[in-house]
Amino acid sequence: MKNSVVIALLFAGCIAASTKPVFGASFGPMSETHLGVSIRDTGSCTVPAASVMDENELPASISPDAMVTVNVRSIVLRHPLVGIVLLDAGMDRSFQSCRTGRFRGEKVTEFLRDFVGCQTPGSSLAECLGAEKGGIAAIAYSHLHFDHIAGTVDLPRARRHIAGKGESFATIPGVFEADYLSDVAEMETPRFDSGYVLPPFGEAADLLGDGSLLAFALEGHSPGGLVFLFWDGNEPVLYLGDALTELSDGGYVAPGRFSKDRDVARGKAIEIRTFLAAHPEVRGVASHKVLTVREPAAR
Repeated sequence: MKNSVVIALLFAGCIAASTKPVFGASFGPMSETHLGVSIRDTGSCTVPAASVMDENELPASISPDAMVTVNVRSIVLRHPLVGIVLLDAGMDRSFQSCRTGRFRGEKVTEFLRDFVGCQTPGSSLAECLGAEKGGIAAIAYSHLHFDHIAGTVDLPRARRHIAGKGESFATIPGVFEADYLSDVAEMETPRFDSGYVLPPFGEAADLLGDGSLLAFALEGHSPGGLVFLFWDGNEPVLYLGDALTELSDGGYVAPGRFSKDRDVARGKAIEIRTFLAAHPEVRGVASHKVLTVREPAAR
């Protein structure tokens, strides 16, 4: 058993030593490694509200047909030995000049009719990292929807690219396609055998081998979605990807129509909200937060 595991412990000592370690009342760091943490806004997307939020959970102030603008977050982790690790790559620089980014094909206008992507110059990960971008050791993706992978094309090739089992970036050649992952030779699949267990998420994959960055499988929004647990100093942070969408008031709702299995996604959203309510010391960070709402004009 790893020495760092003792920090986790263990519901007043009621778990037998032969079982796998379980996070209990304490969420102290699982590693002696100190990560530098930076949460970056890499752009925004304007979409129908029901695309990114479950219409059954929308607050009264937002109708399903409203157009909402959400930010697109990525997280930069600086590991003293490994180098830079990115959680999602966010938007790429093509969205600084084109609302549909690098998408090409005869159906782009139709498929993205209600979509507007935008990035302020200087806010891509490549621009934010500057000379540091040559030190990217790994990019771990919460899932492979385009707004989480697009920034990969602006970056030097990382040594590792990591995504959950069953994840893919869906394109239709000649009809609706983009080259966001064209330079990724191999996508690594996490192994959930670290011995770190966190209910309700299950057993973690120890992505860096020292307990400083843990990944958990979370299907629903996508087939092989991942959520990530790391520590910003002594504060545990759970990066949720699109498992929840953050409202402007700080509340969370389940994801919307872009989800692969909406029933599973709703159930997972309930589990995560219950977990965060029971553990207020854990900071949840969603990929998207609602910035503005524009209701359709009255007819």
